[in-house]
Amino acid sequence: MVISRVILGVVLLLLPWHQALAIPKIKTEFKRNNEGFMRIKVINETIRVLACYVAIDGRRVKFRLPPRGHSKWYKATDKRYNAKNFSTWCDYIELHPEYEKYVF
Repeated sequence: MVISRVILGVVLLLLPWHQALAIPKIKTEFKRNNEGFMRIKVINETIRVLACYVAIDGRRVKFRLPPRGHSKWYKATDKRYNAKNFSTWCDYIELHPEYEKYVF
């Protein structure tokens, strides 16, 4: 009886951490445009709104990503950049309310 209460208590304490450690499923698509600049598009594969950014060479663009939607294309500023030079990040909007002000 005591052991089952302890186990239940531990499970209830760890339950919120499961959601905090979950990472949303996204895809990134890279392509060169007609001018030869590398560009990136982020695709949301979840059914929830995401807070995201794309960064290259110290420039960070923040945006929200709609459910099952995709971002616009973001291009590099120099033709020498490739896909490895881009950095992307996305997380659930509920965890980052400051991203509410950014457009889809």
